[in-house]
Amino acid sequence: MPVPVGIVKVKSSALVTASTSSIFDAGRFRISEIKPFETDKQLFTVKLAGDQQTAQYLEAMASNPAVDYAEPNYILHTSDFREEAPAEKLPNVSEFGMLWGMKNTGQKDAEGTVGNVGADIGAAKAWAITTGNKAVSVAVIDTGVDYNHPELKDNIFQNTADCFSDGVDHDGNGFVNDCHGWNFAGVSNNNPMDDNEHGTHVSGTIGANGDGGGHIAGVNWHTSIMPVKFLTGSGS
Repeated sequence: MPVPVGIVKVKSSALVTASTSSIFDAGRFRISEIKPFETDKQLFTVKLAGDQQTAQYLEAMASNPAVDYAEPNYILHTSDFREEAPAEKLPNVSEFGMLWGMKNTGQKDAEGTVGNVGADIGAAKAWAITTGNKAVSVAVIDTGVDYNHPELKDNIFQNTADCFSDGVDHDGNGFVNDCHGWNFAGVSNNNPMDDNEHGTHVSGTIGANGDGGGHIAGVNWHTSIMPVKFLTGSGS
């Protein structure tokens, strides 16, 4: 027996001007049953024949101008979140034990002060869900970034449309050969290399590669750090 796969609400005006079967016709999908709710004649349960893609059908319905909404016909259950502890994921780095801000187990800080267990940002639990995405660019407006740093180089933004050294603004954004970012500190050029280390330190906290076997992990193991240098080597 086919399982009810969707609930669709049809606009009342559409029920007057069109036949029910034409409203639910989404082309390549085969429908086995369309049944109205007894309490609301604008609501229908829809069954697809055989093993078909429910999500795609409902997406097609949702874009139909005759339809108010279309959603899966889920059965929901209560959950007891006390059943098990949240999962954690730890990075593959040698000095993670020093990063008490990421995971505080009561270890001592650099001055020897004992930490408070759990006084951290909950990074290990977040990493069990996601470790970041290189599609997300983060501009670090600072002293620049050492974009060759071994723990950052895989997470440095690249403007591939203009990663050249030919003096041509290929993407027409007003910055010539701006492969990694830009240097606004006194001069204007395409080399935002850090000559102070502060911007690199900040970038490590944001996006040091946590599964690269290095020393530390950033909050995002995978991201795209964009160096935007506006401070000189003196930090001003």
